[in-house]
Amino acid sequence: MNTQQLALSLASLIALIKRAAFEPILTGPLLLALTRGPPELRLRLLRAFPSLTNARRLPVLLRTLKWLFALGLAGKVNDRLNAWAQNHWQWRKQGAKWDFANQKEVAIVTGGCSGFGHLMVKGLAGKMKVVVLDVQDLPADLDGRAGVSFYKCDITSKDAVAETAAAIRRDVGIPTILINNAGIAHAHTILDTSEEYLEKIFRVNLLSHFTLIKEFLPGMMDLQKGHIVSIASMASYFSGASIVDYCCTKAGVLALHEGMSPLSHFSYVPTSLNQELKHRYGPNGRCIQTTVVHPMWAQTPLVKSWEDSLMASKTITLPPSAIADPVVKQVLSGRAGQIYVPESAGKFAGIRGWPHWLQEHARDGIAVATAPR
Repeated sequence: MNTQQLALSLASLIALIKRAAFEPILTGPLLLALTRGPPELRLRLLRAFPSLTNARRLPVLLRTLKWLFALGLAGKVNDRLNAWAQNHWQWRKQGAKWDFANQKEVAIVTGGCSGFGHLMVKGLAGKMKVVVLDVQDLPADLDGRAGVSFYKCDITSKDAVAETAAAIRRDVGIPTILINNAGIAHAHTILDTSEEYLEKIFRVNLLSHFTLIKEFLPGMMDLQKGHIVSIASMASYFSGASIVDYCCTKAGVLALHEGMSPLSHFSYVPTSLNQELKHRYGPNGRCIQTTVVHPMWAQTPLVKSWEDSLMASKTITLPPSAIADPVVKQVLSGRAGQIYVPESAGKFAGIRGWPHWLQEHARDGIAVATAPR
């Protein structure tokens, strides 16, 4: 096991321990058993953990369990309130129901020939009809796969998108799921960025979202069901040296959804797209779900031009499946949301509320990891 794999395993273990510590279903019964349980059960627990339950440490343990239970319960309640807010203050989906069992839904995945998108297509295939939009050729493992259609399309061109959308509606059906995943990046300074590349990265990473939403949202609202997923980044919150253009595009994607979360476990996430769906498009607009995704660095071609710096700085890079799997799960849930990958990354979403010296220290760390080759 190399250093990178060891770091990922350790991070996963820490996340598991944290999740268990703040799980009220675990801490609640344990606290109840130690304080009000049957005498024989309390005695067995005390004997099982003598170093933690002696006369001196038992009060400390009980206080800790009370705090963990209270914080965990508050987090669960907050998660439910978040889900309620993200889904137009509705506990149940409005409008038409999702039909994943009979593969009636049509999902579009931009940039579905590589990276996250490739794995998302594989994860969704067999559960719905999946349409891949990409300028690259379809990979061999997707070519001929049942339920997967491919359209070579330059999503930076409004005319190309309109032409392709008409073909999709004619050949496959009206899309009900849109995953805006396509993205590009290259490490270079502002002065070294050409006007051609600058325009391209904004068209691919941000403006295409608007073009595709404008093309497919009306059909979703007519069907009274739809889900728009935007792949943003933790770079939405951090502007790093050598990837300023990329960070600006991802901040724009975040602004499209207007995500704001000071802590991953205690977050309130209003979305501007949700606001228009809720307040400008009537009952049919409130039938549409939206999800925004914020991954950390992952092992994809996107980071190729600063991959050496990531490795040299010992920055953890995630396998693409760590991002694709939660997106597939969210789509199949049929609910709106905001996803941080890893979940612990959500604590950095409130960086603009940090003291300036701490913000700059964090950005300095990013600069080391994003130096171009």
